[in-house]
Amino acid sequence: MWQQYLQRIGCSDLPINIDQDTLIALHQQHVLTVPFEVLDIHCNVPFALNFEATYDKVVNRNRGGFCYELNYLFYRLLTHLGFKAHMVSSRIYDREGVLGPEYDHMSMLVVLNNDWWLLDVGYGDLFISPIQITDRQVFQDWFKYFKIEQIEGANYLLSESTNGSKFIKRYQFSTTPRALADFEAQFEFKQHSPNSHFVQNLICTLPHKTGRHSIVNNQHIATTNGIKTITKITNEAAFRTLLKDKFNLHIEGIPPMLF
Repeated sequence: MWQQYLQRIGCSDLPINIDQDTLIALHQQHVLTVPFEVLDIHCNVPFALNFEATYDKVVNRNRGGFCYELNYLFYRLLTHLGFKAHMVSSRIYDREGVLGPEYDHMSMLVVLNNDWWLLDVGYGDLFISPIQITDRQVFQDWFKYFKIEQIEGANYLLSESTNGSKFIKRYQFSTTPRALADFEAQFEFKQHSPNSHFVQNLICTLPHKTGRHSIVNNQHIATTNGIKTITKITNEAAFRTLLKDKFNLHIEGIPPMLF
């Protein structure tokens, strides 16, 4: 089972050691191979927050998912391999700078040689390598810069920048370990509520070594070496080809909102 998961993320031949290099490689490969996507919401396909359903969706059916699915599944893989990991609650800032509710987002923390690392394979467009939690130190990722600041007690702020100087707030997180059941109410809200960002917007996104491919509603946004191209998706054939070629995905239904 776990070997199949490692194969899904392109790590079947990776030597597994409980060290920084292995943690970084696993995280990078997960982000690069498993899309953030909410296609089932728009195809009226309900999905459950438990290990069996999530494993079947992501590993057996070669699909992606959103934060609660992808980060929970990755957490289970890491703990199976021997990493000291736990799930944490994160609160996302919206475009107006308003902070979301508790359990708005699931992130992960790993303790390795007394160092703390923030992991997140289910945000959509964030860091590709995990970030060591060092107060106020700027971390350069593949395409962006990040820094983590301790706010108070067990609470931290993650900020993001495109140039390393001007940062915007992404989310707050706590180091307090959480159980999967703690996220259930927000999981259901984001899947079913008409006020949910994911109900209002179809999203599928996956980075690659020089940029990112994204579907946002009926648009394909391709970014390569900082150059962005936006193309309208006009029919079902184009949509299915895009899913296959850029995201390695196949879905049964077609979201009615697209065309």
